[in-house]
Amino acid sequence: MIIVGSQTPKHIDVLKHRGVKVSVPATISNLGCGINILGIALKGLADEVIAKFGLEPCLKVTSISGTKDSFVLDASINSASRSALALLRSLNKEDVGIEMQIKKKVPVGVGLGSMAATAVASVMAVNELMGRPYEKRDLLSFALEGCSNDEGKNAHKVVASLLGGCMLLRDADQSDFVRIPVPRGFFIAAIYPVVGNDNRLGRPVLKSMMTLADYSHHSANLGSFIMGMVKADYDMIKRSMSDSVWVSQLYSCNAMFNETKSIAMKAGALGCSYTGNGPAVFAVFDNSLYAEEFVAKALELYRSNKVEAVVVVSGIDNEGAILL
Repeated sequence: MIIVGSQTPKHIDVLKHRGVKVSVPATISNLGCGINILGIALKGLADEVIAKFGLEPCLKVTSISGTKDSFVLDASINSASRSALALLRSLNKEDVGIEMQIKKKVPVGVGLGSMAATAVASVMAVNELMGRPYEKRDLLSFALEGCSNDEGKNAHKVVASLLGGCMLLRDADQSDFVRIPVPRGFFIAAIYPVVGNDNRLGRPVLKSMMTLADYSHHSANLGSFIMGMVKADYDMIKRSMSDSVWVSQLYSCNAMFNETKSIAMKAGALGCSYTGNGPAVFAVFDNSLYAEEFVAKALELYRSNKVEAVVVVSGIDNEGAILL
């Protein structure tokens, strides 16, 4: 048992000193018609964080495994630990000794919500270690502290990874979001090229404005998509998953996007687009067999072009962050 002296919260039982382990799923974001609004959690692909009390009066990331990306162990810089520090500050417990081990399983920089998953996992692990002072949904604001970047706070990804299911973000500053029901048999397949150690290199700078016509088109599709999900109307979902703005700006992320989308639609996909800022391309299916057929043919495409690729076929994770 590790004793941290006066810095160890007295309300935590002995077993807690052995540490806690949290798992948080990857996410698909935007879903074609919901740019920076929609996020959905994937089953079976998740980051893990282990948190334990340490001897030094500070938060420390002791190890990061599963990635060659340029993560740093410095808790003041690392995105995951920034989130955990935000929670500790709210409790006036910044000097509590905590050690975190981060196990990356969600690929970094491809559009599958890697940053969101790690930030949520670190916040939930520290929250559990401190005796669960906050309810799960209240951890959103802390997780956003570590996910802020030049492109926004990625709150639609964070809320989906935290709470699971399909989430619509209304307002990040007010932590206002809505859970959208997911029809039975909803499957997602994704494929992304492996390019060096950082797939974020070479991404285009996205426009911050759109025309009124594009805005109206996206708004109509978003409303129709939500109704299709609520009514489990796959035809309506298919008609609504249209993206004329996002795809045109991300053209340089994945040279095989158009061919990949063609394969997906021929395989029976309801829709196909980039997730996040790419380069991962996802497709939605109402049948797992169709999803598997898509990734098999998509892999053939990438291999024929001598491009290494990784595929994911997943149902929907409705739990989000969980304690293991």
